Amino acid sequence: MQTTNRVTNQIAVNGATELMVYGKYRDQGYTTEPVVLRAGGVAIPEYVSPHDALAMADLGFTAEKRPLAFMGQDGWVADPSHCSVVRSDRDVLLGTFKSTYEVLQHNVLATVLERLGSRATIENAISIRSGRKAFITARIATGAVGDDPIVRHLHLFNSHDGSAAFGALFTDTRLFCANQFGTITRGRSSETLLRHPHTAGVTRFAEQLATRIDLETGRFLTECEALARLRSCRTTKELTDRILRHTFSDELAKPIADQRGGEKRERTVEDLQYRDAIRSHFLDGTGIATESEDTPYSVYRLFNAITQALTHDQPRRASNQIEQARARFESLMGGTAAQRINRAREACLAVAA
Repeated sequence: MQTTNRVTNQIAVNGATELMVYGKYRDQGYTTEPVVLRAGGVAIPEYVSPHDALAMADLGFTAEKRPLAFMGQDGWVADPSHCSVVRSDRDVLLGTFKSTYEVLQHNVLATVLERLGSRATIENAISIRSGRKAFITARIATGAVGDDPIVRHLHLFNSHDGSAAFGALFTDTRLFCANQFGTITRGRSSETLLRHPHTAGVTRFAEQLATRIDLETGRFLTECEALARLRSCRTTKELTDRILRHTFSDELAKPIADQRGGEKRERTVEDLQYRDAIRSHFLDGTGIATESEDTPYSVYRLFNAITQALTHDQPRRASNQIEQARARFESLMGGTAAQRINRAREACLAVAA
């Protein structure tokens, strides 16, 4: 607990007043409100059932598939090739789709967690845009990279507006600083592809998801061992630039206007939006819980500097704080931030392969 308190103080000293992650960290001593709660999610008390957890987050409703019609010259005209999906308790339109769309109720998320039983501890749930999109998070494993404790979270998700398929993703989080360590948003093969569109077969996929989650969880400790090898790999400028180019390949692919002549040119690592934050976390002592490194300025330290920048230093855009938090949350849940963390993890692990 002493280490946790010291880290919490370091976060406050460095000005990071909110942790850009999710999950309840009270038992580790964290008092900062996670981004999922800032986005309107709810913390789930211990021993609450999965179905009750959904109800607490206003996700226990039924979505109905109804006929779609439009106003013609002589009145309403039914469109048999399309359908609407409506929240039945409030008659709220959630989305419109082709008639082949399969509605999968949010309560399937609870059913998957019930099948996992004691292997999953629910932490929070969030309803986005009146239930159009749903996430429920559970802790499913703990491990360590050397003396750096890591927890794996399972995030089950579903939507009724076409913004997401049904499925699961994982995040690995450093407990010392709560920065997201890596995300699995797509499988490495057909066996680990943990998502399915709302088409024929999605119900059967949901029934098999708990087994697939168990298989993926079994790889967690092996992945921690691979990450531990990065602690003994020292970085160089060339290696650092290569990792950053791979991590931020999406940003580097966009031309930039030269500040002097105004002409467009290719972006370089020096132009990266997060360059200063990463450099500070890596070189200047603002990286959280990096003093236990076995090798100074290791690849592991660089990886943590990148993930800390992406999880704690996300730029603010939306004026509404709740919408801002939702944008951050969704970016970490399979969006731009998650994709960059994945690429950073991939590039760093390639060094120790």
